Amino acid sequence: MKTHYQRLVLECERALETLQDKGDVIALAEHNLLLVKTYIQKLRKAVLRFGFATEEEEQLFFKKTKPRLVSHGIYYYRLFEVLTRYPQGNPQKKEDYLQLVIEKLQGFFQEHREFYHYYRRGTTLFDEYYFTRGEREVFLHSPFAFYLDANFSTSHDGLVALFMAYERLIGNLKERIVRLHHPKRQKGGSSLPHLTWTGQKTDLVELIYSLHSAQSINDGQAELKEIAKAFELLFQQPLPDVYRTFIEIRGRKLAPTKYLDHLKQSLKRRMYEADE
Repeated sequence: MKTHYQRLVLECERALETLQDKGDVIALAEHNLLLVKTYIQKLRKAVLRFGFATEEEEQLFFKKTKPRLVSHGIYYYRLFEVLTRYPQGNPQKKEDYLQLVIEKLQGFFQEHREFYHYYRRGTTLFDEYYFTRGEREVFLHSPFAFYLDANFSTSHDGLVALFMAYERLIGNLKERIVRLHHPKRQKGGSSLPHLTWTGQKTDLVELIYSLHSAQSINDGQAELKEIAKAFELLFQQPLPDVYRTFIEIRGRKLAPTKYLDHLKQSLKRRMYEADE
């Protein structure tokens, strides 16, 4: 039955893929949402009928297979919400709206950061608790909450589905912001990944100035503010005054290139460890 469950998910994903970039985006999102709901119902019926051979198979299903399918539905549900409220007007107004949505989505990851780190690390220590069916409190903040029942839900599979969906949605919205600044950018490419800068802001500015000084982007024709804007979008890290930050970096007496020195040492250490 394990392969049957996976086959249902793949079948749904193939159907979604054939419909991409055809017609109105809002109508497409609505159609895909209904399609995913149909496959969730199919998956639920199969699970209730056939169950699982082992507890490990059950845990893997609720950690990987079901969230993967449900995440598609959540993604299109939220995308539909975002696009139906998309403001008209100049690009700056649109960008402000998209940035606000991204910040709210980022806040969700922050709110659930402990479990998110558990999920992203691929840890399995508490999988028996998180992904085994039983009398535990179920996470309900999902447009598919009406599918939740003790036989088809665990305490955290819905949360994993939200992580998957929101990571994808953030990438989509970042891509839309990029296209506001570069209208000729081709649609349909890979969305920007969900990445968050967790180092110091001065480290990021040091890196930006280094790339600009080395003329490593656009044959040296890219302006500093353009590079900074690209990093802001990629890492969701506001950089309101890179020039002032650079002045602070220049003022360091002992290690003006502290972050670059750290990068060099980290890479050399990794190379050394790989040779062992």
